[in-house]
Amino acid sequence: MKKKKAPGIDGISIEIIKELHDMNPDILHYTYNKCLELGIFPETWKKGKLIIFNKPGKDPSLPNAYRPICLLSVLGKFLDKLLVFRITHLLHKNNKLHKQQHGFRNGRSCETANFRLWQAINIALQERVPVTLLSLDVQGEFDSVWRTSILFQLTQANCRQNIFNLVRNYFTNRSIHYFQDEEVWNFDNQRGVPQGSCSGPLFWNLVMDTALDLPLPQGSHIQAYADDIIVVIRGKDKEEIERKGNAILEKLLVWSAEHKLSFNIQKNISNSYYFWGKT
Repeated sequence: MKKKKAPGIDGISIEIIKELHDMNPDILHYTYNKCLELGIFPETWKKGKLIIFNKPGKDPSLPNAYRPICLLSVLGKFLDKLLVFRITHLLHKNNKLHKQQHGFRNGRSCETANFRLWQAINIALQERVPVTLLSLDVQGEFDSVWRTSILFQLTQANCRQNIFNLVRNYFTNRSIHYFQDEEVWNFDNQRGVPQGSCSGPLFWNLVMDTALDLPLPQGSHIQAYADDIIVVIRGKDKEEIERKGNAILEKLLVWSAEHKLSFNIQKNISNSYYFWGKT
């Protein structure tokens, strides 16, 4: 982890933990193994400190003029990161890391997403048939993801019981605290993954990957980059593409409802038709 980062509510920084580990590594080793053994993520590490910044040039009287960040306990983030290593190894071993997800994945990036998208489009260009793109954005993915969905996907991946218990406890009794002068506001955090956590991207991918496994009409391709879904649909004419597109949208809407998610209606679903030799 990068040094000189602001600590959480407990005030314990990365530098302090490093000094502690250099003096006696057995302390952290024993503590984290005991957490894994008992399936308990300590309550004090579940508290987030809310910091709000005013966006430059934005009207301070408007709610969207502020950018919130959440500072978590560094000790908790270490345990969180250990969970990521364990779960990622499990998913890789069981071939559960979806090849069509390009976000939050080692070896994947915008470049790999764009290349795979071009390959899908190029098939239609070679066949000289029309093709369209459907682009959808999941609204507030980290804040909205249903924790039950995450836990269910871990069971589907045959997650070991001690790790599952630790993740389940990790999601319980989380809270956010905002300090202003002499006052403190406390809020329960009962949904989503913690902002700034190490495991948030991994847990989101567990849920999003289920959308990438939906059965699609022949001549369709689906991929994702974090919370952005793109579907490539080719067909012999506009009517066939529209029929396939409506069927795919219906499946995605059912998927979002099952996982208690919604698509961002403020961002348009874009449709771009490509024809051989012209657009």
